[in-house]
Amino acid sequence: MPEEPIIRTEPTGPDPCASRLAKPLTPEDIREGMHVMVLSEVLECLRWSDSYDAGVSKALVEVAPCNGQRPSKVVGVCLPYVLVRTGRGEPYCYDVRNVRLARVSSALAKAVRAIDRAREKEIKKKRDSGKRRSGKTRSKRKPGR
Repeated sequence: MPEEPIIRTEPTGPDPCASRLAKPLTPEDIREGMHVMVLSEVLECLRWSDSYDAGVSKALVEVAPCNGQRPSKVVGVCLPYVLVRTGRGEPYCYDVRNVRLARVSSALAKAVRAIDRAREKEIKKKRDSGKRRSGKTRSKRKPGR
């Protein structure tokens, strides 16, 4: 009787999905050179009460970022502040007491930059072609007519 082959179910190498997962970071884990994105922001809101005794109280609300953010590269760390350079090269400073950052892969950051550059080239090309076209079709009027 032939023996059945052994089927291994444990992973034999690094997890191929591990680089595709954004890893939430503690402030102590943030290092220069890594790419980060905002997972959530903590906002402080005032809450008014209907009763006279309670008055005004503060409420902390955790929200997901709703703007089309891009991966940023960490340039400097001096906790609780993290200085990053955005995809457009602009510096920005996060306060990690108010934001939760996640590490993303450098491949994602590179892909987003490539898409942004291509989009900017398209916009510039359309803008330049619109200027040339409008210059040819318009007739110049003399003042007073």
